[in-house]
Amino acid sequence: MIMSMSADIRDLVEKIKDLENQLLEKDSELFTYRKTVTQLNGEIEKLILKVSGQLTLAQDIQKFLQPTSIPIIQGIDFSTKFLPGNRFGGNYYDIFEHQDKLKISILLSSASGFSVSSQVLSILIKMSTIREIRKGTSNEKILEMIFTELLPMLGDKDNASLFLGTIDKRNYQFNYSRSGSFYAYHQIQGRETLTELSETQGPMTSKFNSAFQSRHTTLNQFDRLVILTQGIVDNKSKAGVSWPETALKETIRKSPKKGTHELRNEILFQNEKFLDGCEMDYDVTVLVAEVKDPVIKLATP
Repeated sequence: MIMSMSADIRDLVEKIKDLENQLLEKDSELFTYRKTVTQLNGEIEKLILKVSGQLTLAQDIQKFLQPTSIPIIQGIDFSTKFLPGNRFGGNYYDIFEHQDKLKISILLSSASGFSVSSQVLSILIKMSTIREIRKGTSNEKILEMIFTELLPMLGDKDNASLFLGTIDKRNYQFNYSRSGSFYAYHQIQGRETLTELSETQGPMTSKFNSAFQSRHTTLNQFDRLVILTQGIVDNKSKAGVSWPETALKETIRKSPKKGTHELRNEILFQNEKFLDGCEMDYDVTVLVAEVKDPVIKLATP
């Protein structure tokens, strides 16, 4: 019986040793697992810092490139405002005087996100593009040039919207080419309704294959151009509701006697009031132009 108990004890000791060995193996595996998790956490933190740095840089570049002042154009009042979004960027605007002093161009862009916006901006500000605008190259041709350079950088989910328009003060004809999403209107003095400056081609994407085109409208004294990027409607209230385009149009229509700055501020005030303190996710750019002088149409050379 003693021998049987000794055998049982030996078996028990062996089982204990086996369990201890298994525990050591598990401890080793757990250590390796913890080490791997720690390394992965470190890599994730580095990646987050890198991405955050890139986003911050893109935002800083974007804010730096926005014009701090606009040229004073005799006979036309301009008012602009850029408001950066907290999550999605990509807005850019500028106003260009031509070599031909009787022409002026306005440009607005809206990209799908910060990853695209810096690429779009780098193309928009290239001296060659600015020279082409100032030389008087057609708006549709310039958008085609921009798209040609942008295409290799576009991912499957990326898109960019651009609006380029030119006022010729000889006849106050406004010629424009519009790719993608904007809220753009011609407010004719004395008329109740707004005329939309409709899309001439879709947004620039990796699958874009349309021909670039242009349209034109004629401006008269006290007519206005009101152009806004998509963010004015994409931003949502705390209830998850977007500001309706009908409310935007009503704000513009109800301000016929106000100046360009007052109209711009009224649009932003009504939008902010609707959002009710909710932070903006998307960039917003507002541009208002009004013909102030009597329109004397000159002969076109």
